[in-house]
Amino acid sequence: MLYKTIIKNESVLLNSIYLIFKESKMGKKIFIIILFLLFSTITGCKDDQDKNQIVKPTAMNSLYLSLIQRHESQLKDSSQLIVVKNNEASLIITEMDVLEKKDGNWVFLFEKIPSGIGKKGFAMIDEKKEGDKKTPSGIYPLSLVFGYDEKTETKMPYRQATENDFWVDDVDSEFYNQWVRGVPDAKSYEKMKRNDHQYKYGIVVQYNENPVVKGKGSAIFMHIWREQGAGSAGCITMNEETILKIIRWLDPAKKPHIILGTEEILKNL
Repeated sequence: MLYKTIIKNESVLLNSIYLIFKESKMGKKIFIIILFLLFSTITGCKDDQDKNQIVKPTAMNSLYLSLIQRHESQLKDSSQLIVVKNNEASLIITEMDVLEKKDGNWVFLFEKIPSGIGKKGFAMIDEKKEGDKKTPSGIYPLSLVFGYDEKTETKMPYRQATENDFWVDDVDSEFYNQWVRGVPDAKSYEKMKRNDHQYKYGIVVQYNENPVVKGKGSAIFMHIWREQGAGSAGCITMNEETILKIIRWLDPAKKPHIILGTEEILKNL
């Protein structure tokens, strides 16, 4: 938090210092010394933060606790949760909380994680449609880890994505919202082995499954973002370090789920 605050205010601070000291050579030397000390502090804060990714567990806040209680039947066997939320449905920037149930209590495992969603933000409950570039709101199981490597460090079921793997998003196809091997007989589909890094590591969100409803959306994953702040086609995105940490933490025996939506949606879910 300190690091983020310093970064946010550093431009204003540096401009103010420069205006004070710019009139003399000695003043400029003092400014350079202050500049060096300031950035040393920023780097130090960041290093400390990176060394302390796992924070001391804290009590659950009321929003999450009441949500979990309302959906006890769905989450009764789950002891791993990921919550991705923001304050406004149209926003693409979100924050992610990672939680685990320990000794009967839900606790936060990591500091809040920057994340992203669809270019058009969150869809309202049951309003997600194919191609709308929105992320579905709701509670969904996490079922499968995938990636470009033959294997990766995870307890979850893992599937390698090759040039011969595709996810069908053609609403008229019998294979709609399914991963298939071999080029499908469909009007549209997504390559699981992309020409970029985004699917290097991914997690399948079990959205619109059992049963699959044509047109309600497909291929909802957690994966690496193209760049921070860039919206997706509907997936949940984050940096590579974060998704690797989550992949290594997930445990199918703990029935992991993801909860998606604005704070208002989650209050009424």
